Amino acid sequence: MLYRGGIWFEPVARPPAVVLYVSGGMLEEFTMRSGVFLITCLVAMASAPANAAPYWVSYDGNDFPENEGWTHTPGEPPAERWIEDGLLVIDSRADLHTTDGNSTPLPDSMDPEEGEIFVARWRLRILEAAPYYDPEVYICSDNQFEIGLIFGADYVFSAHEGDCMAEFSPGDFHTFELRSCDILSYALFIDDSLAFEGESFEGYSSTQVGFGDGVHGGASLTHWDYFEFGVVPEPGTCVLAFVVAAMWRCLR
Repeated sequence: MLYRGGIWFEPVARPPAVVLYVSGGMLEEFTMRSGVFLITCLVAMASAPANAAPYWVSYDGNDFPENEGWTHTPGEPPAERWIEDGLLVIDSRADLHTTDGNSTPLPDSMDPEEGEIFVARWRLRILEAAPYYDPEVYICSDNQFEIGLIFGADYVFSAHEGDCMAEFSPGDFHTFELRSCDILSYALFIDDSLAFEGESFEGYSSTQVGFGDGVHGGASLTHWDYFEFGVVPEPGTCVLAFVVAAMWRCLR
């Protein structure tokens, strides 16, 4: 189970069928919704210039997150943690019921405005996850809409969307990137390939972003190389080129 805002809730079960499979950076299957998110972003960004101050928060794995301004929330019992060659290692295999989260509350607005895009990216290696899944990344917007991503040893899925799931090769480092124009819908990329598109749900927490061991009833061994997020200005022609590529894939 996941714990958020003083409430325990159960994530959706792992979907019986694979929606997307990412192997070696190649996208093997495409969903009906592919391209819709990016087209929506293009229209929104073309309609008005940016009018909010961009920001960027970065954690590089060279020290414990709490020593760099993050809030560390250990479970009972706490997971084992250490820094190894620029990696944050979280080992919760000793007890299925422990959790270990790292979050950054944002007192001011974190949501992108017109002409901007929210981006979160992280590099992660999952060596073990039992019995099914355990690591988590979550994003809670100014209006308490939440995006929750949960990881197994070789797959990731949305906590409240049964059809949003993608697989990746187990035991390797992978780079994940989430993009959103409004924190209401988003696109997730794995190793620079579009994995799936989804929508946020009405959550329980105040504005914050977090990562770590998030499932009560799961255990894992993970290596976090970095985790960073923020709001950036309109990417311009780069987004246009990506949208054209996404539309072409849809048509094909």
